[in-house]
Amino acid sequence: MALTGASLLALTFLLTSGAWGAGLGRIVIEAPEIAAAKVTRVYEILSQVPGVSAGPTSVSIHGSYKVKVFLDGSPLTDPSSGFNAVTWERLAPESLARIEILMDSGGLIYGQDASAGVILLTSKAEEKKFRGSLKVYGGDYGYFQSELDLAFQEGLWGLAVAAGREEAGGFLPNEDKLIHRGSLNVSRRLTEGSVSLGLAATDDERGLYGYPGFPTPEARKRARLFSLTQETRWRALANNLTYQRGRVANQDPSQAINQYLMVSELTDNLTLALEPASWLSLSLGTGFKRSWAESSDFTPQSEWAGHFFSRAEARLPWSGWSLAVGARYNRNSDFRDNLNPEATLNWARGDWSVSLKYNRSANTPTYQQRFNRSSSTRPNPDLDVEIADNLGLVATWRVNDKMSWFLSGFSNRLKGRITYDRPANSGFGQYKNLGLATYEGGDLGFDWKINSTVALKANVTYTRAKDWDLRKNLTGRSRLAGASEVKVQPLPELTTILTIEYRTAAWEDRRNTSKIPGYALYGLRAEWDLGRVSLTLSLENILNRAWLYSDGLEGPPRNFYLGLAYRF
Repeated sequence: MALTGASLLALTFLLTSGAWGAGLGRIVIEAPEIAAAKVTRVYEILSQVPGVSAGPTSVSIHGSYKVKVFLDGSPLTDPSSGFNAVTWERLAPESLARIEILMDSGGLIYGQDASAGVILLTSKAEEKKFRGSLKVYGGDYGYFQSELDLAFQEGLWGLAVAAGREEAGGFLPNEDKLIHRGSLNVSRRLTEGSVSLGLAATDDERGLYGYPGFPTPEARKRARLFSLTQETRWRALANNLTYQRGRVANQDPSQAINQYLMVSELTDNLTLALEPASWLSLSLGTGFKRSWAESSDFTPQSEWAGHFFSRAEARLPWSGWSLAVGARYNRNSDFRDNLNPEATLNWARGDWSVSLKYNRSANTPTYQQRFNRSSSTRPNPDLDVEIADNLGLVATWRVNDKMSWFLSGFSNRLKGRITYDRPANSGFGQYKNLGLATYEGGDLGFDWKINSTVALKANVTYTRAKDWDLRKNLTGRSRLAGASEVKVQPLPELTTILTIEYRTAAWEDRRNTSKIPGYALYGLRAEWDLGRVSLTLSLENILNRAWLYSDGLEGPPRNFYLGLAYRF
């Protein structure tokens, strides 16, 4: 579908206490802006970005969950999940030096299942021999969380250790959760590169409370994830070798469900970055992925995929123009092979930048989408790959040190789109391929620091999502969605932030017979920073509004937590 004028004028306001870097088709959030956001979870700062929606285990861009997330080159997505679940528990916001968001792009380099975009997280380089932090949070509905992070640097060697525990009793029957996490990373700097080895594990056990009118008081889920990553960088070469094993178990005695699914993945990616001339950059890459799956519902299976990509970027600095073109070939054992091109035209001059981009990307169905059976999902082993064609336009204008603008428009066309289809008045559904689906819309951002005390932040995204098989609107997609913040810092030690999150109504079923109501939620965050010690208060859903997530599940009522952090 063509990008319409209405799409290009769709609004998103981005107002922050410090200007986030934006331009050339990406959004960059540096460490000072991460610290200024005063959030305790990484997904909270992502939700402040136009077009991005993130939660405790998820992230989507322009309505699609086909987003890949990497921490220092290592994947944070769970291979055993059905919607690219992200293990945000592995990291704290203050440990990050940079967050880079590639909107509706990134599949050329980072592979299949990234049609909506890629999020790159970079850890801070250790400057001290030792640093650490201990955090404790407690709130209503039985919420309690503790985190310990330690980092050591001795000469060329580095060591980072982290552990955490989170539990909550839940605001509904069977909405409790208990999460444990741990990670270890060892690194060594080389003369012309680095070598690192990382281990991480999470154990997430929770109840599944079901949809309104269809409670599942006996449904339980336990998800465990282990990952091992080895990364080597030497001159122009980079190699990332990753092994992940995820296991998810579902039980519901009332429906005679006692099922597990375990998925293991071994992935190796080798890239070569060259700069034969000051105006020319070349990137080449190849790699493979081998996966194994076993379940109580099917015989053991294995799949493999391989790829090769090349990309060239030519720059004309005196004119401000640059052009990047490339292509990626994916070979799959169980799905159609695909060739995906990408092209980006950029212009930057002074405080202005404009980027026009096109790319094609492939998304493969997960084992869980095809074979998993739970209290709310039925298997569909016939799912096939979906192909996304994305066209986008991004423009930025930095007015001065206190003000900047961000404008984007997007048109995404998906053939065979994979979607969860739950009929109206039903407690369960299954994943299906649609013939054709489109997402059209845009983002407009405004960044303004009024003075040293007051700053504003807000975002709203317009999306028109269509299911062309039925000529209806796609389910769970609000036409307008966004958030706002008013930040007041009356004292250097005290920061208060008033937040507003809002969405218009969305259709609940494919035939558009019932709607998920829209909502507006108000919250308050405050932090008293005394140097080594800081106190945090968070109050969410102040007006105690009843509301539903975009998938139809009930959202939490008014709730709060208090936090204490000690840095040493």
